[in-house]
Amino acid sequence: GTYGFILVMYGIVGSKMLLSFTHGVFVFPYILSILGAITIIVPSFVAILQDDAKRLLAWSSIAQVGYIILGISVGTNLGFVGGVFHFFNHALFKALLFLTVGAVEYRTGTRDLNSLGGLIKRMPITFTVALIGACGLIGVPLANGFVSKWLIYKTLILNSHPFFAFAALVGTWGTILYSYKLIHNIFLGQLPEKWKDVEEASISMRIPTMILAVLVILFGILPGIPLELINSIGTSCGYKSLGVNIWGISSETGVLNTINIFAAILIAGIVIWIFFRVRAKPKLVLQDDNYAAGAYIAKEKYNYTVDFYAPLSRIFSPFLERDIVDEFYRRVVQNIKDLCSGVRKVYTGYVGNYVMYITLFLATLIIIGMMGWRLW
Repeated sequence: GTYGFILVMYGIVGSKMLLSFTHGVFVFPYILSILGAITIIVPSFVAILQDDAKRLLAWSSIAQVGYIILGISVGTNLGFVGGVFHFFNHALFKALLFLTVGAVEYRTGTRDLNSLGGLIKRMPITFTVALIGACGLIGVPLANGFVSKWLIYKTLILNSHPFFAFAALVGTWGTILYSYKLIHNIFLGQLPEKWKDVEEASISMRIPTMILAVLVILFGILPGIPLELINSIGTSCGYKSLGVNIWGISSETGVLNTINIFAAILIAGIVIWIFFRVRAKPKLVLQDDNYAAGAYIAKEKYNYTVDFYAPLSRIFSPFLERDIVDEFYRRVVQNIKDLCSGVRKVYTGYVGNYVMYITLFLATLIIIGMMGWRLW
């Protein structure tokens, strides 16, 4: 969908004409940015409520498309490059996350986040690549998502769009929450007894995820590799070329140099590693030695927030039996199907009918011309 949008709006319509679509308060790029901001916020927090891992990632995909649309709709070279780069990055880290969830489902037979947990002990490689994918999704430095989101944020700030920048920031908070839920409920915490014999994903599953994980980190440290191509796409769409190098991107307002970020994180990592090496050794405790607000947590109830809102659901469920929004969309879909069925009847396959259509069309044009109307 995003590719089709870019192709039509920039490849066919053109950036200059796109930015000129204004009529009074109707400013097409601004309205498009509003839609992008809404698309970031709403699905991000819907994703938090999901207990199916793939549904969570699916809602996350909708939210990330909001970032892409928000970047390219601002109408600047920096925003366009940031949006297209995020389009590319999202394909990498989201494919990685879907594959890791698929590997977990293959080994456990479930995607239910409330019934998993502790699989880091049984599937450490799958956990590592999933964590890298989540870092790309959130936009943690040294992951590819950081660079594309940085470009989008910078575009919004430089072009005086504080509302849209705040919407993107709120969406990032939501991304952190549902990404943490995904990683925590699958891999962290207690390992349920029923998963104690689960094996690591097969080599045929691990290789694709490891390749994608390497690309997520590679394009986070060396973003200039894909940005060179994306910058040329921007110039072909009528935008001014940006100063791209293998370490990042430079513009009139500053430079993004990922090698400096890499060096800072590396030094901080070494310091933390030394700290944990010299401190006292941790004391192992029983797996079920867990408490929440002073209450003991049973082995099979580690995810104690499950059904946290059950009392509220019981209160409001009688009022939510009729899904008005769902009914509206069903009605829209049915009307579209009926319309398409009617239009489809025009294509009979008989040449005579097509000749009649052309004759009627020409006759209509002649009548319009005789009445003095202008078509252009």
